[in-house]
Amino acid sequence: VEKIMVEGADGYGILMGCGDDAVFLVLANQSAKQGLLMLDIKRAVNEIKAALN
Repeated sequence: VEKIMVEGADGYGILMGCGDDAVFLVLANQSAKQGLLMLDIKRAVNEIKAALN
């Protein structure tokens, strides 16, 4: 899984792959800015990948 994004009436659910055996799930409310949210998620995923290696 590279990225799955679900947009609902109350916000977002984003699932990002963090390597072969891990995924990162983020739930955010509707007031979150999508661009900033994706930047923060990418940074967190990079840190998780580094920690798993």
